[in-house]
Amino acid sequence: MSKLQVKVAVVGLDRWSTSLALALREQNQQPKAALQFVITGQDERKDHLRTAQELGALDAVEEKMRLVVRQADIVLLSMPPRDLEFAYDVFGGQLKPGAVVLDLSPAKLAAVALAEKHLPRDAEGHSQAYLVGVYPLVHNDYLYDTNREVSAAHRHLFLGSDLLISPAANVPGEAIKVASDLAEILQMRSRFMTPDELDALIHFTETLPLLVSLGLFRAMREQDGGQERERSINPNLARFLNLPREMGAKDVAALLGQHQPFLVPHLDALISSLQGLRADLATQSAEGLADLARKHQAALENWEDQRLKNNWGQEAPPEITRGGMLGGVLGFGGLGRNDRSRR
Repeated sequence: MSKLQVKVAVVGLDRWSTSLALALREQNQQPKAALQFVITGQDERKDHLRTAQELGALDAVEEKMRLVVRQADIVLLSMPPRDLEFAYDVFGGQLKPGAVVLDLSPAKLAAVALAEKHLPRDAEGHSQAYLVGVYPLVHNDYLYDTNREVSAAHRHLFLGSDLLISPAANVPGEAIKVASDLAEILQMRSRFMTPDELDALIHFTETLPLLVSLGLFRAMREQDGGQERERSINPNLARFLNLPREMGAKDVAALLGQHQPFLVPHLDALISSLQGLRADLATQSAEGLADLARKHQAALENWEDQRLKNNWGQEAPPEITRGGMLGGVLGFGGLGRNDRSRR
């Protein structure tokens, strides 16, 4: 039995997008696989393209963003926050009818606004291509590895974990199903939420650590004796202080700008927690502080075990009534072309 071909364009090659490409390529080798993913990568950084090819993640490469998406059924978009608007402006009008953009960026509401502005529409104003925000969670084996380089990609980076899926309210169910089917193919579990809900999670898990890192470095430099502390830094602190530099100043600024209105409550909660710790330090005995440390370690190990087993409970997927695997291999049974009567 011949396999149905699905053309995937990977726009922006980093550890996450390259790992997803590797996982799809691995699925191509499964004897019972019904789909054949043909993956073309695009990145202006030629060393990223070369590394992804050497890892075996790509079938082909294309240097121009506007060209790589033209025949793609699925676009895996992984762009740094500062380049997100540029990317949608370049490729948005090139998408074919029925194409689905799976946006991995850490700014889901911003991506929704850009899709509304740049993705193609027909003469009646109906969408011709669709955005679904996605955000994969890494497997526990890689949880403490913060390497973002393409060379650190692995086909099992997300195996058995969750794919957070955040479609806009006007995205058809068939397009959402493309994302959830992809999760199933990659042996991940779908979790559905709105773009603002996913942004709120990303504010806490991705952006808040950057702010804490910036604040800690500022505190170290502003206090008396800061220079002596700077001269004495070892790996534990250095790794944490390096978080903003790993992302890059322009991307940190873009991410803080996109999340600015929502970060204050997280900072308030963190300050409250630190004040509680300060009170413990002022009032607890040595044995009491040791007990606090033991309880923290036990809670951390329990969290790691829950995360490994992925036993948090499962949200029901949105109702999807049409289309087979990957929306009947895209096209959505005609929705991407002429069938608008049901929307």
